[in-house]
This record gives sequence, C-alpha cells and structure tokens, in this order.
Amino acid sequence: MSANLLRKELAELARRLVSGEPCQAAYALDPTNGVSPNGPPYGSGAARGTLEEQPVRTVRRFEKAQLAWRGGPHGLDRPLGRAFVVVQRRAGRRWRTVDSDLGLGMLWKVDDEGAHRALWEVPRSAALGRYRLRVRAKRYRLTSLRFRVRPSRALRVRTVSSTPSRVVVALDYPGAVRDVDLRHRPPSARGGVVRFRVRGDVVRVRSRGTTFALARPYGATVRVPAGAARDRFGNRNGTAVTLP
Repeated sequence: MSANLLRKELAELARRLVSGEPCQAAYALDPTNGVSPNGPPYGSGAARGTLEEQPVRTVRRFEKAQLAWRGGPHGLDRPLGRAFVVVQRRAGRRWRTVDSDLGLGMLWKVDDEGAHRALWEVPRSAALGRYRLRVRAKRYRLTSLRFRVRPSRALRVRTVSSTPSRVVVALDYPGAVRDVDLRHRPPSARGGVVRFRVRGDVVRVRSRGTTFALARPYGATVRVPAGAARDRFGNRNGTAVTLP
C-alpha cells in the first residue's frame, strides 16, 4: 500500500513541476508517534554486587569463561552508552580490554532476583595468556579471578581422500551449537601443519589452504597422533587418527 501511495504522490509532483504549479502540501508528521517522554526514569540499579561464581582456572579456545554475581534485578545495573562486562588480558604490567558485551562473543543474563551470569566464548585466534572479567555497573565494580586461555584440542583430522599412494586430510573445527555457542567458526582450518607418522618416520606437511596432502609409500599405514595437527593459531587435534 505504501508503494502505491508513493507512486501516486511522485506522479502528482512531476505533473505539478512540469506545469509550473506549486508542490503538494506536506503531510503532518509526528516523530514521537504520540508518545511523550514523561514516564518515570529507569532505576539506578543496585548499590553493590557480590560475586557468586568465578571462571575456571584454564579455559581453552571455543570454550566459555563464566562469571556469576548478585546485583539488581531487571538489568538496571547496566550502564548506558558503555560496556557492562569487559574481558581484559594481561599485557606486561597492564590489563588491556580485548572484548566486551558490546560485541557478539559475550552474553549476559539477569533474572527478577538480580542473579547475573556472563559468558564469554574464547575465539579461535585469542592470544594466549592471563585474562579476567570485569563488571562495570552504574554503581559498583567487580573483578573476577585470573584465568588462562589455552589452545583448543578440539580439532578433528578428517580424511578428504585416501589412495595407496596419497592421502589428503583437513582439520575441522567443532561445529557451533545453535542457541549455545556465540561465535561463527569456519568448518575447517585454513593454514597450519600436520605431522604424519609413516613407518616410524615423521613427515611434516605445511599448508596455507584447507587441505594437507601426503605422498606416502605405496600401501603404507599413516597415522596422525594426538596433538600432531595444528591450525595457524596453534589449536590442535585431541584424538589420534589412523589412515589405512
């Protein structure tokens, strides 16, 4: 319906311009849609918060660091115009903010009783080292215990093709679970190194693409031990694979 109205008004405007007549009168516009900003202001949230659950001491990439605390209900503790929960990494003598709830890698929830929970999904390329979570509410500050970010061991070595004289594999990332995981991840790693074990020897294959090809002795059994395949960020496979 709106398209037909616009077409009609534009045609009428063109006719008036061609004939030298003045344009149509403007329609009355109320940008507030009849709503006046005279309601009660939002509350200022709780005066203090109390930590109830800390992150585990080691969190691997693709896993989630979690923090729980008790504050005010209904999300009133959250400040306007800036981040509520931030992720910081130790860099030298300083803590550097590397992520926050303003991005897509963190989710926080609160119930009617003021129980808050924040989850930060560690990206596949996160720098290794010491991290912490900080809550920056309107009226209080909370800081988690430190935790370390380690490489993932969830990569899977997948056989792309296998012949008596050649084998090709790919390194697959764990698939994201809908409504559980927060970040996009590609199906397979691009770039990395695979160390194949062939008849007692180790053959190292590096690739910048998504596959790793090995020319093997005819009919030889090839193995990829646990931890022998890694992507360009240092994430590795946690399970050994035998390629017949």
